[in-house]
Amino acid sequence: MDMTADSSRVLLQEAQSEISALRAELYATRRTAWESQQALNQAVAQRDQLEAAREQLQRRVEAFESKAVRVEPLEQANRDLQDALEQLSSRLKQADSSLAEEQTARQHFQEVYSKAEAERARLQRARDELATRILVAEQRTKEAEEEQIRAEEDAAAFQQELHALQSRLGKPDSATPGGDAVDGNAPELLRQLEAERSRSASLLMALNTAKAAATSSNADLDFARERIQQLEQALHGMSALSHVGREQSSAANLSSIAGSVASQDGGQAPLSAAETAQIVQKLRSQVGSLKQSRDKLLAQVDAQQMDVERLSTENQALVDSLADLRAVQALCVELTRATGISGDLERFALPMLNGIEGRLTQLLRMKTVRQ
Repeated sequence: MDMTADSSRVLLQEAQSEISALRAELYATRRTAWESQQALNQAVAQRDQLEAAREQLQRRVEAFESKAVRVEPLEQANRDLQDALEQLSSRLKQADSSLAEEQTARQHFQEVYSKAEAERARLQRARDELATRILVAEQRTKEAEEEQIRAEEDAAAFQQELHALQSRLGKPDSATPGGDAVDGNAPELLRQLEAERSRSASLLMALNTAKAAATSSNADLDFARERIQQLEQALHGMSALSHVGREQSSAANLSSIAGSVASQDGGQAPLSAAETAQIVQKLRSQVGSLKQSRDKLLAQVDAQQMDVERLSTENQALVDSLADLRAVQALCVELTRATGISGDLERFALPMLNGIEGRLTQLLRMKTVRQ
């Protein structure tokens, strides 16, 4: 009985120790299970976070893909804008060079025109002086011719009286009282005859002097015609530079008139009063033609001024286009940064490109009209 009780107590102790061990293991298992549950909960939370991060990354990838799709046409537009910028820059350089050439040509034209106007004024004064001298020479020629006619008439009358006196002196009854009276008047008649002869000689000398002055005036007039012809040729050259051909007809008329007058003057050394009056009339018509030519030249100067204003307008338009293209270039620099591209940039870039193309077309039309 004692042994049974001892064995029972031993068994009970062993059972209690096993129960204690089992309780400890159960507690450890529960603690491990709780820790595992906590770890599982943390893993689930981390999984949810990773899933959210994955979805966010997926959205970002999709956004980047959509941006990459938009970047390709924008890059093509950027290349097109670069090409347009280079073309417009070359055209701007050409326009600047042509504008500089036209300004140089205009300055040269202004200098030549000023010299031509000064030469024209000088020739006009010389022509007026020649016309006055021709009128004075014509008046003196008329007076000398009238005086010569009167002197010739008086000389003829005195010659008749002298012949009558000589015939009377040669008759046998010359010793009569009437013959003595005539013989007494003969020295007086001879003195009057000599006076008339000297007067006729002086008038003839004055007539020759007037004719020589008229010849000198004609020579000066021929020189003035040559200078006028040279001036008209220079004005023709200036008219060709300014694309005006109306001056050629007036210059041709002046040249034909000068040539006809020169041919008429070259046929005769001494000029009569009628020929001198005709030359004066032609000179007056030439003066009127020169006034018309001056008015045409003033009209040409006005046309040149309008051309300069138009070129200034074109230059300003080119400067505005260059400013626009510089703005587009700055936009293109921003487009190269693919990360910072926004969706509204394309809507701003395309209208600006269309505006630049329209301005470039307008400049090309203006350039075509100017050419």
